[in-house]
Amino acid sequence: MVLQVMNGVKAMRMKSLSLLVAVLAGGVFGTEYHWYAKPASSGNASGSDFANACTLATAIDKIPAKNDNADTYVIHMGAGSYDRNGCHFGGTRSGTVVFRSDDGYGNYDTTNVLWHGGVAKGRPIVVQNNANATTFYVSLEGITFTNCAPSQYAGGFVHNQLPKTSSKGCTIRNCRFIDGTCQANSGGAVKLYGANVYDCWFENCTAPKGSGGAIAPDGGAASIVSNCWFVNCSSLKGGAVFMDVAGSVLVDCVISNNYTFKTSSGTEGNGGGGVVAKGRVERCRFIGNTGVAYGGGLYLSEGSLIDSEILGNQTSGAHGGGLFVDFNSQVLNSTIRGNMVTNSLHSGGGIAARNKVLISNCVVCANSAYEGAGLYVYDTKAEEGKMAPAGEFTEHRVTVRDTKIFENVARVPADAETAAATYTKNDSYYGHGGGIWFQHYLTVDGCNIYSNTAYSFNRRYAHAGTGIGTETPNPSFKILNSEIYANLSFRSNYWQYAIGGQGGETYGGGIHVGTGAAPSDAYEPVVSNCYIHGNRAQFGNEIYCGAGHLSVRDCILGNPAETRALGASGNSALFLENATSCLVRNTLFADNSQGTHVHLFRSFPPNADGTMKGCGTFENCTFVGASTVGFSYEGGVQKSSGLARGLACVNCLFENTWNTTGFDAVPVTNVLFTACSTKATVDLNVYPGSTKNIHTTNYHFNDAAHGDYTMRGSSPCVDKGIVLDWMVGAKALNGEDRIIGLPDIGCYEFRPNGSVLIIR
Repeated sequence: MVLQVMNGVKAMRMKSLSLLVAVLAGGVFGTEYHWYAKPASSGNASGSDFANACTLATAIDKIPAKNDNADTYVIHMGAGSYDRNGCHFGGTRSGTVVFRSDDGYGNYDTTNVLWHGGVAKGRPIVVQNNANATTFYVSLEGITFTNCAPSQYAGGFVHNQLPKTSSKGCTIRNCRFIDGTCQANSGGAVKLYGANVYDCWFENCTAPKGSGGAIAPDGGAASIVSNCWFVNCSSLKGGAVFMDVAGSVLVDCVISNNYTFKTSSGTEGNGGGGVVAKGRVERCRFIGNTGVAYGGGLYLSEGSLIDSEILGNQTSGAHGGGLFVDFNSQVLNSTIRGNMVTNSLHSGGGIAARNKVLISNCVVCANSAYEGAGLYVYDTKAEEGKMAPAGEFTEHRVTVRDTKIFENVARVPADAETAAATYTKNDSYYGHGGGIWFQHYLTVDGCNIYSNTAYSFNRRYAHAGTGIGTETPNPSFKILNSEIYANLSFRSNYWQYAIGGQGGETYGGGIHVGTGAAPSDAYEPVVSNCYIHGNRAQFGNEIYCGAGHLSVRDCILGNPAETRALGASGNSALFLENATSCLVRNTLFADNSQGTHVHLFRSFPPNADGTMKGCGTFENCTFVGASTVGFSYEGGVQKSSGLARGLACVNCLFENTWNTTGFDAVPVTNVLFTACSTKATVDLNVYPGSTKNIHTTNYHFNDAAHGDYTMRGSSPCVDKGIVLDWMVGAKALNGEDRIIGLPDIGCYEFRPNGSVLIIR
């Protein structure tokens, strides 16, 4: 350990001080020496104090060229401007060299001393890694470094080439680095090899052909950068900071208005504010940075972002306007707000994430991109829009937990008038995924996703998934324990006025699954224990599912005050189009203002071997709301006699079953009801194979007027259901055991001796 004695030392230097400092394990002791320098001093002065100050060059020359002792050499720099480059420390020196700004009273500040790079604008400090280098420690304290531009070497001002271990390295504290350039390498201000940097300011530093406009690494030793401010720095990657050594830490820093650029061949450009790999970013703020590739604010790989803010950043060339996060990383307790992707070909206005990433307890809001305005999730397992293998694939899954995602806008560019004027003849500009847009492997658990928007400026193509959405075949996802509400997908009126035609269709205000996947033992796409309400889209206000498979379990869909249809037809809480195996269980469809709870559209005909291939199965669901019907059909396929049983309902409770037109058009062989109940006049038992269905005029709900659709013991639906395999050990939507005697019809279960209602 090195101890430095700094206060009250004014005696002649080059003689032993009374205090010896232990610098090496094993009992080797050294002496501390002090010299004082001023810009206008004489080189012949002794440097014993400021009254006898020498020049900086003389003070440096007083340090022995060879020193095998663990001595400390402190050079006190008086106020003024110094021109000096090429201070190399290495060879066989040992001990400590300290450069300290001094006001004459033992204090220092960064406005007191300016150290320029000399007439050649070379690097002031090089801690050199020669073959015999034994320099233990170099410390820079309270100095403003300015105007350096070495033409060849790394580190515009400081290049530390020794590792920071228990006895070697470099510390920089309370310094300022302004207008530094590393012309042909990395580190516009400082090139690190384990150097630790505290309480510093970096401004207008650049590495136009390398990484780290302010700071870059040089080797395999970890560094700490703490309580620093980086402004208007630039490089090819990591506009201000590039740290890729395992164990490095960036903490309590502000990274503001930095940027990256590309080479003439179009490469690099990641991390407008910074790039951190295999390290930790904690309590930092990335503000107003600009990238031309991945991560306008920060590019994070195999690292952690904790208690930080990513604010107002943007990228023009790839994914992640605020944050790009990759490979075994985690984002914890952080805010990602007001970021943007300005290129219509890329996604993830707030965050773009892939390959085993955890996002937990964060706020993602007011970001924008044409796709995945809040969060864009993709992976390297398969290309977007193409099928990936079925399975969990945890190495590619992104998990979002206990996070709020709101007020993000899926559109490009942000200005509606500019978009309409620019893209009136381009059909590819449309908004997807106001909150989250994903490819294959996603888990959302315990999140609030609300007030996001998606819209477009084209005539033909849909804009969809305002809360959460995907159009990739075979997705493996779980949306659990979350509330998804007040998201809006709509057509642009400006486009309609400009073209004179109707805008694109809108799908899935809450959740959009463009093409599902066949169920398998490996995984099952599922929405479970969610409250999805007040979302708006033309088709599927709460959920839209295209061809494939989706399970919806233990959910509540719909809300009378907030859910409003966008058009005169085709609106529903759940819209199933070509959905071949949708399973909905223990779910409440309540009080929707649209025309139907579930809309079945263009259901597939049966398989060639005659096996069932239809819209799916509903088990123990409750469909209530005076202005709505349970199901409606649409599309020519349903009207053909070749359709297999497209719909099976078991233990379901209906106030109204069908809309009249749809009921008349559908052959009775296409549907099957078992142990269901309805208040409508239709007798469900007339359908071939249907049985145990009941008709009632009063369900005896506890308080339907206030949304409580649990039943009193007098309800005719109590104990009228049939037992299904999944019910053993399962719960009803109100938390009661699913089997109490016999199961009840509907999503709730009545307990004869009374129970505490669990509100979801």
